[in-house]
Amino acid sequence: MNSKTVIFDMDGVLVESGPFHLEAWQLLGKKYGMEVKEGLFYETFGMRNDELMPRLFPGVFKPEDYNAIHEEKEKYYRECAKGKIEAPIGLIDFIEELKTNQFILAVGSSAPRANIEFILDELKIRKFFDHSVSGHEVNRGKPAPDVFIAAAKKCGVSADQCVVIEDAVAGVEAAKAAHMKCVAITSSTPREKLCGADLVVDSFRELKVSSIIDLL
Repeated sequence: MNSKTVIFDMDGVLVESGPFHLEAWQLLGKKYGMEVKEGLFYETFGMRNDELMPRLFPGVFKPEDYNAIHEEKEKYYRECAKGKIEAPIGLIDFIEELKTNQFILAVGSSAPRANIEFILDELKIRKFFDHSVSGHEVNRGKPAPDVFIAAAKKCGVSADQCVVIEDAVAGVEAAKAAHMKCVAITSSTPREKLCGADLVVDSFRELKVSSIIDLL
């Protein structure tokens, strides 16, 4: 039975979505009379909205408001990104090579399911992915390992059969907490901050199936 599995984070990995998320948070902040600073936003990149909201807007929203604010922000995001999404250089070739070599592919993201489906459809890559897990399907967000553990369970594989591809420190920490190998891409985070990963690359052009097999 096939067991080789690659779990992709989404934001910053499958799609360079940071600018669209920043624009969405800034639109939300403007509506409520607050400023969202770019530096703080990127420090929280990869976290679930209910966990980053207190950091972006300390003391502003009550926990019972988070769901409504979250839905509003994600609607802004999809509106900002619609028709502007492009796959990172080398991604499609890498995914096709993995599938040719019979890898199981999954998405393990802090994002809501609507965003995962939106991105997979915008990039026309849904057909390559066997499973996906959103941040709303697990109890804890990254750096807790829940989303990757859930993805492995959906794929029917153990942690030692999985390689996670991440771009954020919280995601690398989540992968290692799940006892999985991790490749980090420097799309949103400086290389030196991703030192916890097993392999750090600057783009998908540097990745081959052999790189993944070597980690497994």
